Amino acid sequence: LSYPDRGGSGGDDLFMAQKTGGTWSIPVNLGNSINSAANDLSARLTPDNRFIVFSSDRAFKFQAAGLLQVWYLPVSRIPALKTVLDAR
Repeated sequence: LSYPDRGGSGGDDLFMAQKTGGTWSIPVNLGNSINSAANDLSARLTPDNRFIVFSSDRAFKFQAAGLLQVWYLPVSRIPALKTVLDAR
């Protein structure tokens, strides 16, 4: 999930929600370990749950912010997500 208006790091931030039975949990912001001041969107876990792949228009090296790019991070660097996946 991504939301632009629920507090957080800046533009759209990445959130997670869990479905238990037929009910979804309240979305939880994944925090500063993944969210930036730019727009962070469209996250997916890799099939092995080791990485999260997402889009962002954050600045990178010599590229100014504004160009949408694909990024990835190890799940181990995102405490809120790691805790949930480790509990499975």
